Amino acid sequence: ELQDRIQVLTTERNDYQSITKTTAERMKEIENAKQNVEERFKQLENDKTRVDNDKSTFEQKLKQTEGARRDLHDKNREHEENLIDLLHDKETLELKIIDLEESARKWAQKFVETTDKQKLIQTNHEKLLSNLKRQHKFSILTYCINQMHDGIDRMKNKELSGEKNT
Repeated sequence: ELQDRIQVLTTERNDYQSITKTTAERMKEIENAKQNVEERFKQLENDKTRVDNDKSTFEQKLKQTEGARRDLHDKNREHEENLIDLLHDKETLELKIIDLEESARKWAQKFVETTDKQKLIQTNHEKLLSNLKRQHKFSILTYCINQMHDGIDRMKNKELSGEKNT
C-alpha cells in the first residue's frame, strides 16, 4: 500500500511538472507573440511617420504648384494637369494613411487582447499551482492519517492476540 501511495504521489508530481512545463512554454509563446505585435506596431508607427513626412512634402509641393499657377497664367493647362496628378497622389496617400491608422488600431487592440490573455493565463497558472499545493498537502495528510490508523489497528490486533493467549 505504501508503494502504491508512493506511486500515486510520484504520478502527481510528474503531472504537476508536465503542467508547469506546458504552461511555461505557452507563456513563452505568448511573450513571443507580444513581442511580434510590439515590433509590428513600431513598424506601423515608423510607416505612419514616413507617410506623414511624405504628406508634408507633398503639401509643400502642392502649395508651390498653386503659387506657380497663379504666377504663370499662360502655363495654366500644364499646371492643371500637374495639379490633378498631385491631387490623385494626395488622395492615394490619404487612403494609405487611413489604412495605416486602421492597421495601427487593430494591432493596438491585438496587443491589448494579448496582454489580457497573458494576465489571465498567469492568474490561472497561479490558481493551478495553489490547487496542486493544496492537493499535495491533502495527499500527505491522508497518507499520514492512514498510517496512523494502520498503526492503531496493528496495536489492537497485538492487544487482542495478547489477551487471547492469557
